[in-house]
Amino acid sequence: MQDSFTIRAKAPFRLDYTVWALRRRKTNIIDNWDGQFYKRVMLVGKRPILVCIVQKNIKAPTLTITTHHAVSDVEMSLLKKEIKRLFSLSCDLKKFYQVAAGHPKLHYLAKSFIGLKPPRFLTIFEACCNAVACQQLSLNVGIELLNRLAIHYGRKVRYEQKTYYAFPTATRIAKCAPKALQALGFSLRKANTLIQIAKTLQNKDDELQVQMSLMTNDEIAEYLKKIKGIGRWSAEYILLRGLGRINIFPGDDIGAQKNLKRYFNLTKELDYDVVMKVLQPWSPYAGFVYFHLLLDNLNRSFDKTSNILANNRTIIRQNH
Repeated sequence: MQDSFTIRAKAPFRLDYTVWALRRRKTNIIDNWDGQFYKRVMLVGKRPILVCIVQKNIKAPTLTITTHHAVSDVEMSLLKKEIKRLFSLSCDLKKFYQVAAGHPKLHYLAKSFIGLKPPRFLTIFEACCNAVACQQLSLNVGIELLNRLAIHYGRKVRYEQKTYYAFPTATRIAKCAPKALQALGFSLRKANTLIQIAKTLQNKDDELQVQMSLMTNDEIAEYLKKIKGIGRWSAEYILLRGLGRINIFPGDDIGAQKNLKRYFNLTKELDYDVVMKVLQPWSPYAGFVYFHLLLDNLNRSFDKTSNILANNRTIIRQNH
C-alpha cells in the first residue's frame, strides 16, 4: 500500500532543473530521473523508503510525493523535512534575481534556468563522499565510484522489477577495510579518507547539521580540513552541496573554472584568487551561480552526449 502527500516550494521552482544540478550525470543511480519522476531511497531511521517525486505543472511549485509502501505520520514528517532540505524548497531567491538583473550575462543565465533551487546532499557524510570521490578525477569517474559504493553498501529497495539504492551510511562505511573500497576502484588514500570520515561522522549527522548551522564558513572549513584528505576544494564543495552555503563557489574546481571562463568570455587564466575576484559582484550568490553554470554546461552537451535536458531545450529558447 502506497502513501502520497504534497509539499509546496517557495516560488519559482523547477524540479527538473534542481534534480539535474543534484545528479549531474545521467549515469547517477542514486538520484534517479526519467524526465518527469525523481526517485530516491531515503533512510528514515533504519528503514529504507523509496520516494517518487513529481511536479505536475512547472508553473505551480507543488511536489507530489508517493512512497512505495505505507508510512507512519512520524515517517512522513521526517520525509518532508528531508525533501525540503534536499531541494532547498524554502529558499527565497528573490534577491538573487534582483542582483542578476543588473548584469546582462548573469541575467540571461538566471532567466534560462529560472526555478532552479540549490540542491543539497541529504547528509554531510554523503557530501564528503562526493567530494572525495571526485578529487582529481573526472565527474564521470567520480559518479561511477559513488554508484559502486551504493550498490555494495547502500540499503536496497526492489520495486516494479527495478532495484534502487540508498547512499551508504557513515556507520556502514566505518566498518569497511581499505582493501574493500580499493576493490571498488578507490585509491588507497581515498579509501582511508572515506573510512576516517565515516568513523568521525557516524551517528553525528543531525547533531553536526545543527552545530554547523551556527558556525561561519571559515569555521566549518577549518573543522573539515582537520580530516586527512580534505583540503580547500573539498571543504568548499561540502559547504555548498552539503550545507547549502550558496555564497561559496569552490574556486579550485577546474570544471567550474572552465564553465565560468567560457560563459563570461574571460580571457585571462583562472586561479582561485582570480575566480573570487570575478565573482565578487555576486558574492552572496556565488555558489548559486556555480549551479547555473553547471546546468548551462549540461545544456550545451545535447548533441555531444545525450538529450539530458531535452525536455527543457524548447522552454529555454522560448524564455529568451
